[in-house]
Amino acid sequence: MTEELQNLLDMYIDKFLDQEVVKKYLALEKELDTNEEIISLKNQLKEVKNKMLHCSQEEYQELSKQYQKVKTEIENHPLVNNYNLLQEEVAQMIKHLEKTLKQEK
Repeated sequence: MTEELQNLLDMYIDKFLDQEVVKKYLALEKELDTNEEIISLKNQLKEVKNKMLHCSQEEYQELSKQYQKVKTEIENHPLVNNYNLLQEEVAQMIKHLEKTLKQEK
């Protein structure tokens, strides 16, 4: 990689990271990693999943319902919803950035 290309790439990265949506996304990602409610729900999900591996058929049906309930709680949590929306926006920005960089070559 030439120095000019590296400088151009660094400039795009800096501009990308300076975008408000990217800043919000990264902050929300950190918040999800430390949010007690989300952590608790994820732990519940893991616990139910582990129980599902070592249970009878009757227990499996009930555990499957519990698993879906907790999974839905996580998916419908406002922080997770916001994160998913921002993730889509950031992914679109990355695709655009990739196209731009390919044109710059």
